[in-house]
Amino acid sequence: MHGGPHAHGHPAPRAVLVTLALGLVLVAAKVWAYAATGFSAAVLASLLDSVVDIAVSAMNGAAILYAHRPPDADHRHGHGKAEGVAALAQAALMAGAGAFLAAEAVGRLLAPPPVAVPLLAAGLVLGSTLVTVAILWVQRRAVAQAPSLALEADSAHYTADLALNGGVVATLVAAWAGAPAWVDGAFGLAVAAWVGWTAWGVAGQALDMLLDAELDAATRGRIEAIALAHPAVRGLHDLRTRRAGAREAVSLDLELEPRLTLAAAHAIG
Repeated sequence: MHGGPHAHGHPAPRAVLVTLALGLVLVAAKVWAYAATGFSAAVLASLLDSVVDIAVSAMNGAAILYAHRPPDADHRHGHGKAEGVAALAQAALMAGAGAFLAAEAVGRLLAPPPVAVPLLAAGLVLGSTLVTVAILWVQRRAVAQAPSLALEADSAHYTADLALNGGVVATLVAAWAGAPAWVDGAFGLAVAAWVGWTAWGVAGQALDMLLDAELDAATRGRIEAIALAHPAVRGLHDLRTRRAGAREAVSLDLELEPRLTLAAAHAIG
């Protein structure tokens, strides 16, 4: 038994295209803000995150298109696990970005430089938050219509971006108000920890798919209820489930009425 939409009409590729377009706008804006603030570590955190987002979104788009190819002679179960591979690669990119940011932030803590705070730069970062909200809306709408691990992972990352961008604005305001220069580095270190934690969660989801982790208990319960609702089914055992991209695979053994013919039993299965 398999479930899930096919590539035709799937909303995920369209969501990726919108994400890429909006992401490019964010990168251009944050490059300017980074220079305008005297190379703030807080703005660097936001810029670096957006650059990673662009790379990840492009990779996700390719993975989603490949994952929704129909099964062929060499891939009888389809190509859905390509999304798991993409999500795992995304986690690695995020972890690398977090490590780089942590090193940069530690340098700022040890020798904190002054942070310039042009109000236009703060407004630009605030505007990027609104763009991030738009990206999240597009992605979550697509995921609600049809599941996609690659898009879910990207959406989780953009959710972290909301907190990140809000923190950047708070850091710039604190510097404008005369807060110590080390606040910038401290915030960069906190964001690095956030990115690392997010990467860990994304990696866990990806490994669950690649290693055929069981579906959640609620989904398994619904599957059992559907099977047991048939009047000829007395019970079931050896229920096994897994997810590959947008497809969910289910196998189980049904306990049927002993007087059923083989043809009738086959029709139930």
